Amino acid sequence: MLPKPLLQSRREGTNVTPAWLTPEHDPWLETVIESLVSCEGVASADADACVDQLAFGARSRGIASATVAGVWHVLRGFSRTEVDARVEPKELRAEIFALAARASALEALQSTCAKHEVSADLLRRWLYADVPSARVVRVEELPSASQLRDAYNMALAQGLLATCRRVTITADELRAVVRAAKLRGLLVTIDAEGPKVHASGPLALFRQTRKYAHAIASFLPALVTGARFSLEGELEEGTLRIDDASPLPRAWPEPVSADSTFERTLSKALARSGAGWSLRRDPIVIEAGGELFFPDFVLERGAERVVVEVVGFWTPDYLERKASQLAKVTAAPMIVCLDETLACDPSRVSNADVLRFRRRLDPKVLIEAANRASSKTHGAEKVLSSPAVE
Repeated sequence: MLPKPLLQSRREGTNVTPAWLTPEHDPWLETVIESLVSCEGVASADADACVDQLAFGARSRGIASATVAGVWHVLRGFSRTEVDARVEPKELRAEIFALAARASALEALQSTCAKHEVSADLLRRWLYADVPSARVVRVEELPSASQLRDAYNMALAQGLLATCRRVTITADELRAVVRAAKLRGLLVTIDAEGPKVHASGPLALFRQTRKYAHAIASFLPALVTGARFSLEGELEEGTLRIDDASPLPRAWPEPVSADSTFERTLSKALARSGAGWSLRRDPIVIEAGGELFFPDFVLERGAERVVVEVVGFWTPDYLERKASQLAKVTAAPMIVCLDETLACDPSRVSNADVLRFRRRLDPKVLIEAANRASSKTHGAEKVLSSPAVE
């Protein structure tokens, strides 16, 4: 994700389009890659100084300085930095400062140089070689021009997405989109008609904005892997528009799901509990109050069903609205689980009927809640509908 100062876009009326790189830029991108190769073993600050020279050469191609800096920012992610010193700088500083406390600075320097058999200039460089700007660049596996272009376009789109107040998404593979949004804990509602997914943007929140911005940015790669999609984001200066025709890579590494770890833990806890519950993942779609809900899973025990919805980021208004609508669901009892560490609003939450936890949901507590929820509706008809939503 590009930082805000490096974001470049074009506006036509109220429509905002990212300033994409295209295959026409590949020859220039190859020169940028060559510049990084020449930075092997150079101090990080000196390597980044070459951006000014790159920007000068890009002007004749009509490439903005911010775009040059953005490409360099992305390309540097393909390299690493390391401390280039034979002696650990922290230990070296402690050694020479201890000597300087008993003798002159010059004598301390000379004594240390003699001990380590090194010149004074090199010793001075070693002293602060662990400072980020002094760490040297090590070039690892480099991207091709087209790979760098894809990585830049994705980072640009993610950066713009992270500046939105609200996002609306339509997609053919709705279930996959909702699953990806829930995995990242986004504040989402799904219209039954359309259907459309609405997600709050980072700028709509009071707290957790940086963390939420990274969450919604990481959602974009999951969205673009679908067959057809369109995204509209509400920006201060207009409406961001991205769709399946945008020059974004259609395949991108997905983050490791924390859900699967919890599911395994919960399944084991269910088996040990002897309560007879089992877990069914992604089983249903529920319509309530004109919206669709995709609960995380269902706990089953014979003919009994308890639906479980785990809330990610939340605000009091979002939680109250969700709890109010889910209260209308009569097909089966529902447990709404709330992580109190992901509050995005300083307001106090009302007495919504939720199971509260902090960072980690205890399977034993969930099982107890399922037993209580099921006992309240024991003997009632529990039929779960499953609309045909892909």
